[in-house]
Amino acid sequence: MEYTIDDVRLNLNNYFHGKISKDDLGNWAKSAYHDLLKGGYLAIEKITCYPFVKVLSTIHVKEDDIKGIFPCDIELVESFRDILNGKKNEIYSIDISFPWETYGKEFHLNIEKKEQYLKILDILKKYSNRQQLYKKDYEEFLNALNKADEKPNTILFVIDNLIKSFIKHNIDWEDECLHIHEGNWLYINKKDRIDDIQGKMIRYIECYVGFRNISLDILINGGKHYITYSI
Repeated sequence: MEYTIDDVRLNLNNYFHGKISKDDLGNWAKSAYHDLLKGGYLAIEKITCYPFVKVLSTIHVKEDDIKGIFPCDIELVESFRDILNGKKNEIYSIDISFPWETYGKEFHLNIEKKEQYLKILDILKKYSNRQQLYKKDYEEFLNALNKADEKPNTILFVIDNLIKSFIKHNIDWEDECLHIHEGNWLYINKKDRIDDIQGKMIRYIECYVGFRNISLDILINGGKHYITYSI
Protein backbone atom coordinates (compact mmCIF):
# COMPACT_ATOMS: atom_id res chain seq x y z
CA MET A 1 0.00 0.00 0.00
CA GLU A 2 1.40 3.38 -1.01
CA TYR A 3 0.48 6.61 0.77
CA THR A 4 2.01 9.83 2.05
CA ILE A 5 0.97 12.64 4.33
CA ASP A 6 -0.53 14.32 1.24
CA ASP A 7 -3.02 11.45 1.05
CA VAL A 8 -3.97 11.99 4.69
CA ARG A 9 -4.58 15.66 3.95
CA LEU A 10 -6.60 14.87 0.80
CA ASN A 11 -8.81 12.32 2.55
CA LEU A 12 -9.44 14.63 5.49
CA ASN A 13 -10.39 17.51 3.20
CA ASN A 14 -12.64 15.24 1.14
CA TYR A 15 -14.35 14.06 4.31
CA PHE A 16 -15.06 17.57 5.56
CA HIS A 17 -16.25 18.60 2.08
CA GLY A 18 -18.67 15.66 2.02
CA LYS A 19 -16.91 13.87 -0.85
CA ILE A 20 -16.25 10.71 1.16
CA SER A 21 -18.03 9.17 4.12
CA LYS A 22 -16.82 8.58 7.65
CA ASP A 23 -16.59 4.87 6.81
CA ASP A 24 -14.47 5.64 3.74
CA LEU A 25 -12.05 7.74 5.77
CA GLY A 26 -11.89 5.27 8.66
CA ASN A 27 -11.38 2.21 6.46
CA TRP A 28 -8.63 3.91 4.46
CA ALA A 29 -6.85 5.05 7.64
CA LYS A 30 -7.22 1.57 9.15
CA SER A 31 -5.56 0.00 6.10
CA ALA A 32 -2.71 2.52 6.25
CA TYR A 33 -2.31 1.98 10.00
CA HIS A 34 -2.09 -1.80 9.59
CA ASP A 35 0.45 -1.33 6.80
CA LEU A 36 2.58 0.77 9.15
CA LEU A 37 2.45 -1.93 11.82
CA LYS A 38 3.55 -4.55 9.27
CA GLY A 39 6.75 -2.69 8.37
CA GLY A 40 5.55 0.35 6.48
CA TYR A 41 6.89 2.52 9.31
CA LEU A 42 10.41 1.96 7.97
CA ALA A 43 9.57 4.22 5.01
CA ILE A 44 10.11 7.89 5.83
CA GLU A 45 7.06 9.10 3.89
CA LYS A 46 4.84 6.59 5.67
CA ILE A 47 6.04 7.09 9.25
CA THR A 48 5.05 10.78 9.00
CA CYS A 49 1.44 9.57 8.61
CA TYR A 50 1.48 7.53 11.82
CA PRO A 51 0.16 10.14 14.31
CA PHE A 52 -2.82 10.78 12.04
CA VAL A 53 -3.87 7.37 10.70
CA LYS A 54 -3.59 5.74 14.13
CA VAL A 55 -6.34 8.07 15.36
CA LEU A 56 -8.38 8.25 12.15
CA SER A 57 -8.55 4.44 11.95
CA THR A 58 -11.23 4.58 14.67
CA ILE A 59 -13.33 7.47 13.33
CA HIS A 60 -15.96 5.12 11.93
CA VAL A 61 -16.24 2.53 14.72
CA LYS A 62 -19.46 2.08 16.66
CA GLU A 63 -19.19 3.05 20.30
CA ASP A 64 -19.43 0.11 22.69
CA ASP A 65 -18.95 0.90 26.38
CA ILE A 66 -18.90 -2.77 27.37
CA LYS A 67 -16.11 -3.69 24.94
CA GLY A 68 -14.29 -0.40 25.50
CA ILE A 69 -14.57 0.63 21.86
CA PHE A 70 -14.84 4.35 21.14
CA PRO A 71 -14.51 6.44 17.98
CA CYS A 72 -11.89 9.18 17.94
CA ASP A 73 -12.80 12.69 19.07
CA ILE A 74 -14.11 14.79 16.16
CA GLU A 75 -12.38 17.87 17.61
CA LEU A 76 -9.06 16.05 17.25
CA VAL A 77 -9.91 15.21 13.64
CA GLU A 78 -10.70 18.88 12.98
CA SER A 79 -7.35 19.76 14.56
CA PHE A 80 -5.60 17.34 12.17
CA ARG A 81 -7.29 19.09 9.24
CA ASP A 82 -6.06 22.49 10.42
CA ILE A 83 -2.51 21.21 11.03
CA LEU A 84 -2.18 19.55 7.63
CA ASN A 85 -3.62 22.59 5.87
CA GLY A 86 -1.10 24.92 7.47
CA LYS A 87 -3.41 26.72 9.91
CA LYS A 88 -1.69 25.27 12.97
CA ASN A 89 1.77 23.89 13.70
CA GLU A 90 2.46 20.73 15.67
CA ILE A 91 5.26 18.32 16.53
CA TYR A 92 4.86 14.58 17.14
CA SER A 93 7.45 12.31 18.74
CA ILE A 94 7.71 8.59 17.97
CA ASP A 95 10.13 5.97 19.28
CA ILE A 96 10.89 3.03 16.99
CA SER A 97 13.33 0.14 16.64
CA PHE A 98 14.22 -2.23 13.83
CA PRO A 99 12.54 -5.65 14.35
CA TRP A 100 15.34 -7.96 13.22
CA GLU A 101 14.31 -10.96 15.29
CA THR A 102 10.59 -10.78 14.56
CA TYR A 103 10.31 -9.44 11.02
CA GLY A 104 13.87 -9.42 9.64
CA LYS A 105 13.12 -11.68 6.68
CA GLU A 106 9.55 -10.50 6.16
CA PHE A 107 10.70 -6.85 5.93
CA HIS A 108 13.68 -7.88 3.71
CA LEU A 109 16.20 -6.41 6.15
CA ASN A 110 19.88 -6.84 5.25
CA ILE A 111 20.95 -9.60 7.64
CA GLU A 112 24.47 -9.71 6.18
CA LYS A 113 25.02 -6.01 6.86
CA LYS A 114 23.67 -6.40 10.38
CA GLU A 115 26.28 -9.10 11.06
CA GLN A 116 29.00 -6.81 9.69
CA TYR A 117 27.93 -3.97 11.96
CA LEU A 118 27.94 -6.33 14.93
CA LYS A 119 31.62 -6.98 14.17
CA ILE A 120 32.25 -3.22 14.03
CA LEU A 121 30.46 -2.79 17.35
CA ASP A 122 32.72 -5.40 18.95
CA ILE A 123 35.84 -3.69 17.56
CA LEU A 124 34.75 -0.28 18.87
CA LYS A 125 34.21 -1.73 22.32
CA LYS A 126 37.69 -3.29 22.20
CA TYR A 127 39.03 0.12 21.22
CA SER A 128 37.28 1.66 24.22
CA ASN A 129 38.93 -0.89 26.50
CA ARG A 130 42.32 -0.25 24.84
CA GLN A 131 42.65 -3.85 23.75
CA GLN A 132 45.10 -4.74 21.00
CA LEU A 133 43.68 -4.30 17.50
CA TYR A 134 45.02 -5.53 14.19
CA LYS A 135 44.93 -4.49 10.54
CA LYS A 136 42.13 -7.03 9.99
CA ASP A 137 40.01 -5.07 12.47
CA TYR A 138 40.44 -1.91 10.40
CA GLU A 139 39.59 -3.91 7.27
CA GLU A 140 36.24 -4.81 8.83
CA PHE A 141 35.39 -1.09 8.67
CA LEU A 142 36.27 -1.10 4.97
CA ASN A 143 34.11 -4.19 4.46
CA ALA A 144 31.18 -2.34 6.00
CA LEU A 145 31.58 0.49 3.49
CA ASN A 146 31.39 -2.00 0.63
CA LYS A 147 28.04 -3.45 1.67
CA ALA A 148 25.09 -2.54 -0.55
CA ASP A 149 23.11 0.54 0.38
CA GLU A 150 19.72 0.23 2.03
CA LYS A 151 16.54 0.99 0.12
CA PRO A 152 16.40 4.80 -0.35
CA ASN A 153 13.85 6.89 1.54
CA THR A 154 13.82 4.55 4.53
CA ILE A 155 14.93 5.12 8.11
CA LEU A 156 17.42 2.26 7.75
CA PHE A 157 18.94 4.13 4.79
CA VAL A 158 19.43 7.23 6.94
CA ILE A 159 21.04 5.36 9.86
CA ASP A 160 23.21 3.27 7.53
CA ASN A 161 24.55 6.40 5.83
CA LEU A 162 25.25 8.09 9.14
CA ILE A 163 27.34 5.07 10.16
CA LYS A 164 29.19 5.01 6.83
CA SER A 165 29.86 8.73 7.06
CA PHE A 166 31.46 8.29 10.48
CA ILE A 167 33.63 5.45 9.16
CA LYS A 168 34.74 7.41 6.06
CA HIS A 169 35.64 10.58 7.92
CA ASN A 170 36.87 9.37 11.29
CA ILE A 171 38.43 5.90 11.02
CA ASP A 172 41.97 5.28 9.76
CA TRP A 173 44.93 2.96 10.16
CA GLU A 174 48.01 4.92 11.28
CA ASP A 175 51.33 3.68 12.67
CA GLU A 176 50.03 0.11 12.81
CA CYS A 177 47.16 1.27 14.98
CA LEU A 178 43.44 1.88 14.59
CA HIS A 179 42.87 5.61 14.89
CA ILE A 180 39.69 7.62 15.37
CA HIS A 181 39.97 11.24 14.21
CA GLU A 182 38.28 14.17 15.87
CA GLY A 183 36.09 14.89 12.84
CA ASN A 184 34.72 18.34 12.04
CA TRP A 185 33.83 20.74 14.82
CA LEU A 186 33.07 24.38 15.52
CA TYR A 187 33.11 26.14 18.90
CA ILE A 188 32.92 22.99 20.97
CA ASN A 189 34.42 21.79 24.21
CA LYS A 190 37.17 19.52 22.89
CA LYS A 191 37.40 17.56 26.12
CA ASP A 192 36.66 13.89 25.46
CA ARG A 193 35.95 14.66 21.78
CA ILE A 194 37.18 11.24 20.62
CA ASP A 195 34.99 9.49 23.17
CA ASP A 196 32.02 11.53 21.91
CA ILE A 197 32.62 10.48 18.29
CA GLN A 198 33.14 6.86 19.24
CA GLY A 199 30.06 6.84 21.49
CA LYS A 200 27.92 8.36 18.75
CA MET A 201 29.06 5.72 16.26
CA ILE A 202 28.31 2.96 18.77
CA ARG A 203 24.82 4.35 19.38
CA TYR A 204 24.03 4.54 15.65
CA ILE A 205 25.17 0.96 15.14
CA GLU A 206 23.16 -0.20 18.16
CA CYS A 207 20.12 1.43 16.54
CA TYR A 208 20.76 -0.29 13.23
CA VAL A 209 21.09 -3.77 14.78
CA GLY A 210 18.04 -3.27 17.00
CA PHE A 211 19.73 -2.87 20.39
CA ARG A 212 18.58 0.73 20.84
CA ASN A 213 15.48 2.78 20.00
CA ILE A 214 15.45 5.76 17.65
CA SER A 215 13.41 8.85 18.50
CA LEU A 216 11.74 10.63 15.60
CA ASP A 217 10.33 14.13 15.80
CA ILE A 218 7.83 14.97 13.06
CA LEU A 219 7.30 18.71 12.74
CA ILE A 220 4.31 19.96 10.76
CA ASN A 221 4.93 23.65 10.05
CA GLY A 222 2.88 25.65 7.59
CA GLY A 223 1.43 22.41 6.21
CA LYS A 224 4.90 21.06 5.37
CA HIS A 225 6.49 18.20 7.28
CA TYR A 226 10.04 17.76 8.54
CA ILE A 227 11.58 14.81 10.36
CA THR A 228 14.59 14.70 12.69
CA TYR A 229 16.31 11.78 14.40
CA SER A 230 17.83 11.51 17.87
CA ILE A 231 19.42 8.65 19.72
